[in-house]
Amino acid sequence: NGNAIPWVTYSFIDFIKDRINKNHDIFEFGSGNSTIFYAKLAGSVYSVEHDKDWFERSSKINLPNVKMIQCDLVPGGEYCKSAAPTGKKFHVIIVDGRDRVNCCKQAVESLTENGVIVLDDSERSEYAEAHVYLRAKGFKYLPFSGMAPGVIISKYTSVFYKPNNCLDI
Repeated sequence: NGNAIPWVTYSFIDFIKDRINKNHDIFEFGSGNSTIFYAKLAGSVYSVEHDKDWFERSSKINLPNVKMIQCDLVPGGEYCKSAAPTGKKFHVIIVDGRDRVNCCKQAVESLTENGVIVLDDSERSEYAEAHVYLRAKGFKYLPFSGMAPGVIISKYTSVFYKPNNCLDI
């Protein structure tokens, strides 16, 4: 239908589209179609991008509830910590950029009490440490498997949540 959709599993898109509302603030690691998709649903979207060319392209989104942040990528550096300097707590933090394990670890401190973390490509072995860390912090895990835009193999997008969360899981 021509509407922007994130490059996550279709099953996750179907799940999330009716659960996010204008009372939710979202932070995302990685920008693009997802930024547009979430901006139509949420009250605010903060999006950090490490790639300067992609940042320039994504900055043209120019929606009133979107705040774009450019941050150089250094593993364990400012990129993975970029939600904290906003001074906000977020209902949903989407981890779909680089340095994902560190992003997941840092995201915990920037969540609202009822917030959730979404990890895309969560089936990848290099993200196993994020699973272990979040589970140790008391998060449960809900995987969404299947196809995604532009992908010809099955993948996973997973939600890490606690009881009484903002998505009513």
